[in-house]
Amino acid sequence: AAAAAGGGAPPCRVLRTWRLCSDHSSSTPPPAVSVARYYDGRGEARLDDGAGDVSALAAADGLVVVTHNPLDLTRPPPHLGSGFTDVWRAVPSQSGDASAPPELAPLRRLREHTAPLYACAIGGGLIATGGDDNTVRLWPAGTEAERVYWLALTDVAVALGRIGLQMYSAAFDAAGYLDLESLQRMDASQRAEVAKATGMKHGHARKFEKYGLDASAPSYYSYSRWSNDAGASLQTLQLPGKVWALALDCHLLVAGGALSVDGEGGHICVMLFDVVRLAAGRGAATALRTLRAQSHARQWGVRSVATHGG
Repeated sequence: AAAAAGGGAPPCRVLRTWRLCSDHSSSTPPPAVSVARYYDGRGEARLDDGAGDVSALAAADGLVVVTHNPLDLTRPPPHLGSGFTDVWRAVPSQSGDASAPPELAPLRRLREHTAPLYACAIGGGLIATGGDDNTVRLWPAGTEAERVYWLALTDVAVALGRIGLQMYSAAFDAAGYLDLESLQRMDASQRAEVAKATGMKHGHARKFEKYGLDASAPSYYSYSRWSNDAGASLQTLQLPGKVWALALDCHLLVAGGALSVDGEGGHICVMLFDVVRLAAGRGAATALRTLRAQSHARQWGVRSVATHGG
């Protein structure tokens, strides 16, 4: 089992994964050795304090889903722009420790929402995202081609991906550099020969010569690695208010937030949707029912929902 956590402390945004101990009585904290850093579009420059924080996390089926709200000074306080969602794939750790947490490799970036995001969920082959634009958007969790690609990755390809040089995986394969341990034992001059044989660009070659396949190499994942060609969402659900909480399983989507009923606010309101046909590619998600109760709270709304086993 692995757990993921996100935070917004400056100067950069960080995701960490933990390998949870099977011995729950152990007083030794689980190792937090898997780290993925966010960088801006200029390459290795870290995001500054106003770039927007991680706002929601979900994890299942080897994926970690993260929503962000970037800074937009043209909008009223708190100056948050249209949220976006990053999807990470968990890949085997290259540390040599079988008990180590998986590494996180960036997979896709999802952009359609027109306001900040505060909820995401994953389950049943779908990803759900929601926020202040009063919508829930449903996306495929991953294509079959993506799943086959990540399952087929060699150890060398994974190691290259961890230092941002995954674009040379095919060249390493073609040149016969398939043994990870041999590559890790090389000195700088030998790595220079490898860089030349695999056609690395000057900057990439210098980085490889200096660090090799060492996980301490800077800039694990730059934004240029994200696929912005993720395709459109499968379906958009228009809800009667802001969406602050989502839960998803193989047949049911649960949505909560500042939802009004019949134009009236001040209620606890949760909406349920059937997603079976959408997940199977045979139709659309459909509304099932609305759970409603009078709220006596001054600031009404639903901040958390969950579903399990019907």
